[in-house]
Amino acid sequence: MPLRPALSIALALLLPAIPGHAQQQPAHPPFTLHTQVREVLTDVTVTDANGNPVKDLRQADFHIYDDDHPQTISSFTAHAGQNLAVAASSTTPGIYSNRYLTHPPAAYNIVLIDNKDADLVDQLYLSEELIRLIKNLPACEPLAIYSANGPRVVLMQNFTTSHTLLLAAVRRTVPRFRDSDWYYDTDAATFAQLAGDLSQYPGRKNVLWFTAETNMHLFPGIGSSRNYGYLHPLYNTLESERIAIYPIDLRGLTVARGQPVSGLPSGQSGSHGVTNVDAGKVPAGGPLTQAANGGAYIDDIHVQHQLMLQAAEVTGGHAFINTNGLVQAARQVLDHSADYYTLVYTPNDIHHQDRWHHVRITVTNGYHLSYRHGYYVDDSGFSPSQKALLLAKKTSLPPPDAHSQPIIFQAHVQPATAAEGSALKTRIPGYARAYTVQYILPAADFTPSGAANSRVTVGTAAVVMNDAGLVLGHQMQKLQLQLNAAQLRQNPNGDFAVTQTLSLPKGHDHLYLAVWDTSTGRMGTLNVPLKVTRH
Repeated sequence: MPLRPALSIALALLLPAIPGHAQQQPAHPPFTLHTQVREVLTDVTVTDANGNPVKDLRQADFHIYDDDHPQTISSFTAHAGQNLAVAASSTTPGIYSNRYLTHPPAAYNIVLIDNKDADLVDQLYLSEELIRLIKNLPACEPLAIYSANGPRVVLMQNFTTSHTLLLAAVRRTVPRFRDSDWYYDTDAATFAQLAGDLSQYPGRKNVLWFTAETNMHLFPGIGSSRNYGYLHPLYNTLESERIAIYPIDLRGLTVARGQPVSGLPSGQSGSHGVTNVDAGKVPAGGPLTQAANGGAYIDDIHVQHQLMLQAAEVTGGHAFINTNGLVQAARQVLDHSADYYTLVYTPNDIHHQDRWHHVRITVTNGYHLSYRHGYYVDDSGFSPSQKALLLAKKTSLPPPDAHSQPIIFQAHVQPATAAEGSALKTRIPGYARAYTVQYILPAADFTPSGAANSRVTVGTAAVVMNDAGLVLGHQMQKLQLQLNAAQLRQNPNGDFAVTQTLSLPKGHDHLYLAVWDTSTGRMGTLNVPLKVTRH
């Protein structure tokens, strides 16, 4: 397919880039981490028998066991109260900013609409439920909406409290059909991409995952097995980025239906397990029913529900299955998203490398707990992004290095003038329109060089995608700029501008913008939804 090379280039630009500002290491690290030392951070939600959050618990009420060994809690934070709205980036048309990163809420709530395996009836029902949910949202409650219907997860609407913008994003996302020839990744790849986008947001992220089916086998410890070792990095990423998955079966109340499985003896049955229908195998048993012809059938809905339950359990979320109350399920998550506890501890015995560590948490009063049930240990200890999260909780480590923080910037996106448009080297014939992107960048976030210490080297990248996640174009540039040395001395926190001209197709576009300091690798990213009209 002709778009695959463009997609590969775009993902090479975007997916490593967003976590990149956490991966950049300073020239002289302010602390030394040994492979035998690892601090574990876990968020815990506590609810009573009626599903209501339990508040006012103390550190002494919690007990943590790592591989059944009791642990000492070194840091304890109680988050309780209404979730604060994400700060607005800009109210001026055509001006976008990632300044909301400087005012994070207690938890970020993300709606992921995964309708690639849903039929039309289920999608219409989901559309009605999401519209009803948004219309009844409190005025100050922000949401972001992502779509997983094509080759890449697409941000349909960034965090906003505007019901108008959220409703427009839902109506563009569902219902939608996909071409059977389109390339699409597994659900594990979907969440790896989503985690890359969300890594710029500090703190806990709750993903309300509306889906009809899943092939993501997030069973505790499975990432170290021979067949599922590829999931090891995903476990680490979901842990370090504090992403909790809340699967919501968009099909509502379902009944079991079977799929034939070859290569199994008549009457074979087993307990819950990972099911691989394509290979005709049912590892660890799998729920089976007897077919009339003596063959075996997989109760595929039961298997799907088990996968959803396991994904929620492993990541500290909660699964909602066999319920027609999609709005009620979402509201349960949103209403209590700011009520949780953050616990940090250093395991007593950590020299078992590259294997799953099981975590068990209890409270003295026997309430229901949702938390991440384990983690992997490898030679890297814990990720740089997790270090920053731990440091934000005021542990004994020094403050994080500035290069782990995203660059906060503005982007002015507007139709180009005739002169600017004529300078474009590449065009999309017939339905393209030239746009300029002016990046307003803080001088203090770039490393100066040169005799007057006033030269900076800036990289910018822009990737254009449509609602289906297809890459329509991309452009990257590297610029050396000589700033005014006198003005820089008088105002070291001043801004400077860099301009990029793009050819955008008519319709709903999604611009993924990135800027970085080429000397240090420090980066900032921004997603811009844009409706391009005719001249």
